[in-house]
Amino acid sequence: MSAPFVWIYVCFAAGIFASKYIVCQPWILIATFVVAIIGARTSCPTRLSYFIQFLLLFLIGYEFAATASRAYENPLRSWIRTHNRQSVHLVGTIDRTPEISSDYFIIRLAVSEIAGKKFSGVVRLSINGTPATYPSAGDQIETYASLRLPSNFRTEGTFDYQQYLRKEQIHALGSIKNDALIHVTGRSSSVPFWFSRIRQQCILGIVKTFSPEDGALLRALWLDDRSGLTQQHQLMMIDAGVFHVIAISGFHIAVVLIIGFAILKRCISYRPALIILTILLSFYLLILEGRSSIMRSYLTFLIFAFSVWRYEKPQWPNVLALSALIQLVINPFDLFDAGYHLTYLSTGAILFVELPLSNRIHLPRKIYKWALDFVLTTVCVEFVLLPYQAYVFHKIPFASLLANTFAIPISSVLISAGIIAVPFRFVLGAPVHWLLHFFLKACSITSSMWLVVVARPSVATMVWFYGSLILAITLKSKWRIAAIFVCIAVAFRIVIPQAPKPDSALQIHFIDVGQGDSILIRYPDGTADLVDSGGFFKDEALDTGTSILLPYLTSLGITHLHRAFLTHAHADHMNGFLSLLRYIPADQFYVSRRPVGEAGFQMLVRSIPNTPIAIHSGASFDQAGVHLQVLAPADSAYTMRVANDDSLVMLLQYEGRTILLTGDAEKLEEIGLTRMNGLHADYIKVPHHGSHTSSTEELLSKLKVKSAFISVGANNWFGHPDPMIVRRYRQHHALVYRTDQLGTIILRCTSGECNVVMSLFQ
Repeated sequence: MSAPFVWIYVCFAAGIFASKYIVCQPWILIATFVVAIIGARTSCPTRLSYFIQFLLLFLIGYEFAATASRAYENPLRSWIRTHNRQSVHLVGTIDRTPEISSDYFIIRLAVSEIAGKKFSGVVRLSINGTPATYPSAGDQIETYASLRLPSNFRTEGTFDYQQYLRKEQIHALGSIKNDALIHVTGRSSSVPFWFSRIRQQCILGIVKTFSPEDGALLRALWLDDRSGLTQQHQLMMIDAGVFHVIAISGFHIAVVLIIGFAILKRCISYRPALIILTILLSFYLLILEGRSSIMRSYLTFLIFAFSVWRYEKPQWPNVLALSALIQLVINPFDLFDAGYHLTYLSTGAILFVELPLSNRIHLPRKIYKWALDFVLTTVCVEFVLLPYQAYVFHKIPFASLLANTFAIPISSVLISAGIIAVPFRFVLGAPVHWLLHFFLKACSITSSMWLVVVARPSVATMVWFYGSLILAITLKSKWRIAAIFVCIAVAFRIVIPQAPKPDSALQIHFIDVGQGDSILIRYPDGTADLVDSGGFFKDEALDTGTSILLPYLTSLGITHLHRAFLTHAHADHMNGFLSLLRYIPADQFYVSRRPVGEAGFQMLVRSIPNTPIAIHSGASFDQAGVHLQVLAPADSAYTMRVANDDSLVMLLQYEGRTILLTGDAEKLEEIGLTRMNGLHADYIKVPHHGSHTSSTEELLSKLKVKSAFISVGANNWFGHPDPMIVRRYRQHHALVYRTDQLGTIILRCTSGECNVVMSLFQ
């Protein structure tokens, strides 16, 4: 059989994939497993034999992943589920180097005891402050922490944080008020912890030697530690298409190997050189604590080196398949990791697309050939990754060819410098600063060039593209041209913007953005408005604009907004706009009162491409049969500070149904609403997340709503919604829907009737 490891990998991975979506009774698995083994050991036709072997591999993959999932759901998680967010006494051992940021740090604790009870599991703890001495991997500590289980935003297209933590084998999250609560009671001296201390000393050496900006980039580039990078810098490099140069992977290994072979080939033959480089890479792997990205490259190198050692020509399909298979045996949850997919997709693009093209082209000089290979590599990798980038990241950086022209040489020089600087602590100073400054400046320029935000492609589109690509690579006949044509056609279909699809319904999406508000209004003609954008108060917190709203809107096919409304300038309504409007522009951006004394509002005004348009009561809009009327505030004056009663209150009317959107309106604004003649609403976005300062008895008696929607974060600090307010709505015979319980909720109105559609993530 040609490329046997490819088929082994496909069947094993299919079993792991099936375990996520299909639950089989144990007796069915055992019976099928026994039949497959008996069939594999008896003589039978070749095709049937292959089928039985593939079925056996599929079942092994299924049970392998199912066992890992059962092991992950351990007693520690069950205990935390019943003691959520309680402050408890913890005892355990730090099993990785702490992640050090500007004003906090994070440790990964292998727990041995909680509140006097024996447990086994891993907890990720965040600690405020910057102590003089950080704890080290191997330190046995006791502390007091508040623990919780991780949760996802139940909004389509958003990052699966729970799956990520499962891959990292982190069972729970927690927080410690300050580092004074951490008491070191002992210290381990095993080999992994010794390497971890080397890593920590390198990180602290970079922190002390370089500025915070330079140090953060060098920590990422040399040690795969991105905890010091700001969200702004990470987004900038992603948008420029050069984030791969700081995410340690095959590129870094390639640079290290090229440098190593260039030095060693002058002294020794290739076999001893392979041994030396393998030992050095093994040390590097241990210093990086065996992270998945470096592990994939390391495994691929080992398999390749073994083939070369035996004087065999490497069969790259087998090499990559075996490497990917070993990675899944180590951690089956890697199959659902974007980094895992990107590594093998980009490597496959180079080996099976770029190299065959390059080998067909002959140029008179090596310099021309090198330049051509560089361009071909970038273009081929971007082409192969295009559908996947659209599916996962929702944007395609077409400027990556230009950006990589400077990013790859600069990062190669810095990696080379790091080989000397990190282990021997040489101070490189000014030259490194100049290179990093140029790198960031060029990233800043190219990040805004030719960046295309695309609608999320369907699974069928992905299958068409990658199925055709595989046929184009494997076929040797005229059908190859047809397969290539299909690939190009699908790529154009993904990139070219699609006109909004009309629908007979008005849709109101109450988006799960945690503790905040964001409401999508989708009109019957397919156009869309966005009211608020969620957001968090801390700069290092999750960016709702890029992490929640961008994937959600693109999953709905929305890459452009007609209007954006900011009800008032509090962070939990405003901060998502800071990044969102960079990717999904709005024709107009409307605000109510403008708080000139608020730094956050001024930052928003400077950041977004639109000039804010001030509106107040009396303004109205008509769109596809929907009438949108502004009811409050009474004016759009400049103020020094923002207040909840500055909130924009709007009423939507469609086919006899009315929906009231209230922002964070409190009693003062509600009094004005109760004085309006004839005001009525069938549905309401509950003011101020269900706080006791809003939703007065007078307002509810006047409106007589049928359903109330509360946008609120689970277990929030403010205690929203107030149980008394929830009871009040129910006493007025209103159905209450909460985003913290149901995720994103959709109100769909058509033909004079409105129906509530629950999120896919309920």
